[in-house]
Amino acid sequence: MYNKVKKILPILIVALLLAMVRSSSDNKFPSNDEVQHFLDWYWDRPLAAQGHPPSTLNALEASLEPEACKRCHPSQFADWEKSRHARAMGPGVYGQILDMTEDEYQNCLDCHAPLKEQADTLAKTRFYGGIKPLGGASPTQVSTPVSEHLHKKGLICSTCHLRGYQWFGPPRRPDLPPLTSESRLPHNGWNSHKAFEDSRFCAACHQFPANGYAINGKLLENTYNEWKESPQAATGQTCQSCHMPNRRHLWRGIHDPKAVRSGVDIQVSPVKITDGFVSTQLSMTNTATGHYFPTYVTPKIVMQAYQENKQGKLLENTLQQTIIERHLSLDLSTEYFDTRLAPGQTAILNYQAPLKPQTTTLVLIIKVEPDAFYTRLYQTLLEEDFTDKGTTLILQALAESTASNFTLYQKRHLVFPGASPLESPNGARLI
Repeated sequence: MYNKVKKILPILIVALLLAMVRSSSDNKFPSNDEVQHFLDWYWDRPLAAQGHPPSTLNALEASLEPEACKRCHPSQFADWEKSRHARAMGPGVYGQILDMTEDEYQNCLDCHAPLKEQADTLAKTRFYGGIKPLGGASPTQVSTPVSEHLHKKGLICSTCHLRGYQWFGPPRRPDLPPLTSESRLPHNGWNSHKAFEDSRFCAACHQFPANGYAINGKLLENTYNEWKESPQAATGQTCQSCHMPNRRHLWRGIHDPKAVRSGVDIQVSPVKITDGFVSTQLSMTNTATGHYFPTYVTPKIVMQAYQENKQGKLLENTLQQTIIERHLSLDLSTEYFDTRLAPGQTAILNYQAPLKPQTTTLVLIIKVEPDAFYTRLYQTLLEEDFTDKGTTLILQALAESTASNFTLYQKRHLVFPGASPLESPNGARLI
């Protein structure tokens, strides 16, 4: 069991999944338009090295470090620094990579730290006293000055905006004054392309190809396709509309309570007490996420209702719950259930239970566990005596995964055992 957990799980969960993205470059999506043609080139991974910086660039302009970009783009840097993209090489990923081979972890880097220069700094950290590029790269391919820990910074500015020392980005904002021919912008400006405002730009790391890894007939990662079938796509809302509003670099999603609340509608029916039973209905509808809620297999949402006594203790045999999740085995071979909500779909918890004599409160709560799958994974790795190079990082990742849990919704209703409908129409009072 130890060998299975230690060797197979990290490879399947990180390397195999991302290998599906990497291997899709030849036939990811139809290439019958100019945007897709650009994206097929732009996200052809593993990415090539930037090469020698042009002589026209100063040291700041030539740097790949996000801190260099901060000098002229402080608001974007401030957003990115707080984002999940900045943590794409967090302890969970990095802790597993330390026990992988080069071929295995390159598949991870394709989406977690895609730059060739990041692969080089990772190789230096793991194996060598000096920089020794992977794959026999020539000296010119590693001539760009970078910090020793560029790989730890995850998805950095250069990941999405730089290829071969040419900068790329969306078209200039229409509300900005036009540039003059004499304007000399840092790093000689940028190449604008409408692909940066297209959902397919995000699909590079958030969609498996049609022939990618699937379980129970469903792709393991299918966010872009889910969006394509959504009402939001039909009205022209893109991934960027919700996750990068006003071009903010926050990419808020399942880890952000405000973002999650904006995507769902929660309703509660009146609480009733009839013939010694207490009942209500808690519902949640996927109204505005623009994809399945949640997308992918990592998060879990738990809808619960239960009775408490005056000490605030949950009373035995009163808890009822509904789980919203695509629940898979840790080796990704079996799907146990998939109760996620498609756009417009509603999850309902119909609560009905004998009203206990000690009951004072009926509690309705919705909890979100953004990293539920990874929590199970890290616990298993540690329980099976995973004591190689990444142990300390896996312990840190476990703590971070459980700390990400939050309460999306909670209401407490005072209930009155023995009250009749005439005395208390709803049998409850909201507090």
